[in-house]
Amino acid sequence: MKIAMLGWGTVARSLMEQIEKRHDPTLQAAAILIRKPHPLTHPAMTYDYAAILADPQIEIVVEMISGAEAAWNYCRQAMEAGKSVVTSNKAMVSAHYGELLELAKKQQVQFRYDASVAGGIPWLRTISALKATDPILAVEGIFNGTTNYILDHMERDGLSLSEGIVQAQRLGYAEADPSADLEGEDLARKLMISAGCAFSGRLLRDQFKVQGLQGLTNQDIQAFEAKKKRCRLLSVLKKTEAGIQARVEPILLPLSAPLAQIRDNLNAGVLRTASLGELTLIGQGAGGPPTAHAVLTDILEIVKGCPVAPLRLREMKISEAAGDARYYVGTNDQTAPLFSGVTAEIRRSEGRVQLWTQMEDSRQLQALITHARTLDPQLFAARIQEEEA
Repeated sequence: MKIAMLGWGTVARSLMEQIEKRHDPTLQAAAILIRKPHPLTHPAMTYDYAAILADPQIEIVVEMISGAEAAWNYCRQAMEAGKSVVTSNKAMVSAHYGELLELAKKQQVQFRYDASVAGGIPWLRTISALKATDPILAVEGIFNGTTNYILDHMERDGLSLSEGIVQAQRLGYAEADPSADLEGEDLARKLMISAGCAFSGRLLRDQFKVQGLQGLTNQDIQAFEAKKKRCRLLSVLKKTEAGIQARVEPILLPLSAPLAQIRDNLNAGVLRTASLGELTLIGQGAGGPPTAHAVLTDILEIVKGCPVAPLRLREMKISEAAGDARYYVGTNDQTAPLFSGVTAEIRRSEGRVQLWTQMEDSRQLQALITHARTLDPQLFAARIQEEEA
């Protein structure tokens, strides 16, 4: 079977290496679409997408470019031409999730996107397999290796946030512009895709709150250590009677918590089901070889003729997280008085005011934090997870 690859970045080149190592004459990368000259040339390179679409021997288009809209147009045209699509593009899938599924169904082709969340970890594939027999109740995890690497090395090496970013960039974990990682938007996209797969619902970006690592300081990290807590940036989906709760935010975990043990740039996803209980998957969630492995797995499933479980996204009822919670807030002297009515403990370190709130309604605390952040853009807040009894 012949495939066409769109893009020639790190994932695409890793995919080509893995295909060539298989020495499988039944699978051939017949074309590589590029949009501008590339320093690393390959005989299969072309600028002509129309020729790819018109070639009846090319049955799969593998999309691995950046951005959402150009990728969507390429994938739409491929499916309309009767070709199956495999992608690793989380921005495109999260923005056009329902449209992609519907178009694949209409054109009777396959659309596979396992590599769009958690890279080499079989995350979406595991969700699909489990929910067929055991309803998914909750999804939680670390799905951004860049921010986990930064947090881990702020803790272990005393790096500042900016130093952690530079080191992550040097190692190839962080993009030149790391804002999507640091602000949690990368995680938001993955949460939207995971919600669709787990609950067959369309989760929209404006339906849930996202907080990243903006404002985090070394003084904050030291304050967590003194309380025997470790900060991790988590994605959370939870099914309740009132609807689905969804959020991305930093959470202070007890040192004994499994997710507190995740180091460097690893990802970890936790699934909770009605019968099985908790299942945790840990591994490389990004980078060329792991993501290419997930892409290749999807390609081979199509080659083998394995069907895709039907998925149609419906409107999703969202419920804001209710109940009491405690938060840590790192801010300045000007903003700190706003929390006077909810503060259980307050300390100061090198000009940083460190507040530990008492147990309060979580929505009230979140509203207070949101207001305070307008006065102090460098405010950092994290939900505190209590020790299990």
